[in-house]
Amino acid sequence: METFRKGLKKRSVEGLKEISGLDNNTLEAELSLSAKTLHRKDVFDEDQSEKMYELAELYALGTNYFGSGGFERWMERPLFTI
Repeated sequence: METFRKGLKKRSVEGLKEISGLDNNTLEAELSLSAKTLHRKDVFDEDQSEKMYELAELYALGTNYFGSGGFERWMERPLFTI
């Protein structure tokens, strides 16, 4: 929690992009940030930092379970609801 309070640094966004393969537009939407804010910030606030961590954790778990290509395919599948 202390890490989130201090805020993750800009290099965390680059690391997240690298492991997830997400583009800037998708990251902006997932983190509720504008493109300008994503590029301008050096340290992200607590909510943004926590969202980045959760996305990184999701991609790490998914890749571990499905493998890299399998997880990407799973993420692209449509969500079917009952």
